Amino acid sequence: MHPNTGIASASPRTAVVTGAEATAYVSDRGAVAAAVQAVREAYGPITIVVTSAGVETFASVTDITPDAWDRVMAVNLTGTFI
Repeated sequence: MHPNTGIASASPRTAVVTGAEATAYVSDRGAVAAAVQAVREAYGPITIVVTSAGVETFASVTDITPDAWDRVMAVNLTGTFI
């Protein structure tokens, strides 16, 4: 969270919800569900969600490793879907 604005911050694998202290790996369904529950308990119904987590790997498609591919897909696609 930005110390001056209180706006939530995110890294490629985590999302922090302002005020609710809910942190989750965006590609982990259970962790996201727990974070959502924490927000609901603290603030009530969620009316707006903004997803913007994303990662990139700097390798050509012929050089990318399966683990790197899985990480990109988990964060960029699965994380947004969840």
